[in-house]
Amino acid sequence: MKLCAEEIKKCKGVRQLALITCYDYPTALCLEGLDLDLVLVGDSLGEVVYGMANTTGVTMEMMLRHTEAVRRGLPNTHLVADMPFRTYDTEDLALTNANRFKDAGADSVKLENPPPAVVEFLCAQNFSVMGHVGLTPQTMHEYRKQGKDEASAKYIFESAQRLSSAGCYCLIAEAVTRKVAQTLTAEIPVPVIGIASGKNTDGQIIVISDIIGIFKQERSYVEKYSDVRSCIISAVNKYITSVKSSSFGN
Repeated sequence: MKLCAEEIKKCKGVRQLALITCYDYPTALCLEGLDLDLVLVGDSLGEVVYGMANTTGVTMEMMLRHTEAVRRGLPNTHLVADMPFRTYDTEDLALTNANRFKDAGADSVKLENPPPAVVEFLCAQNFSVMGHVGLTPQTMHEYRKQGKDEASAKYIFESAQRLSSAGCYCLIAEAVTRKVAQTLTAEIPVPVIGIASGKNTDGQIIVISDIIGIFKQERSYVEKYSDVRSCIISAVNKYITSVKSSSFGN
């Protein structure tokens, strides 16, 4: 059953939330019917689908096409769409692009540490908004732990407070220290979803490419549950052998 934003918000302190990213139709078909609470069409697709150095080159057109594709394969799960870099700088721009995501099938949109006024404006227009604090890849291109010193920890906490007060139904806390994650989870009134932030949060989100083992390089904070890369290499090698030995086909 698809959860609405308000139902997700009410999970705070009740149960853990399971989120994952998805970028394409065939993967969405695999996820349909699983006990996932939310699926994110993340702008991380710039890196894991298009091979970009970071997410700043991701465009609205790219995100819309991928959101549409995932929606076709995943009709019964709450779908969150990442708003790309510089697409929510002003209230009017944010509203225009949020409407485009709604038309593409998104149930809510995610913004990386946005101006609270933009969140308030979107919420007033009946949009559900997820926030994102800590490591925000649209503006931080060096991937390192956030909140190690008192000043940065305070900034993350105050940012989370502002976003939850502005109306975000949920927050992602990326690559923050365990202490910061625990503080956010204890004191922020909406669910705090961790990624690379330890297990003491209200839920977790992960990039699907990381847990299925599609890339050679592994992230230290990810448990790899499968080895799809090896499966693909094995299948293609068997195909090559079959073709070159003239045994392929009928």
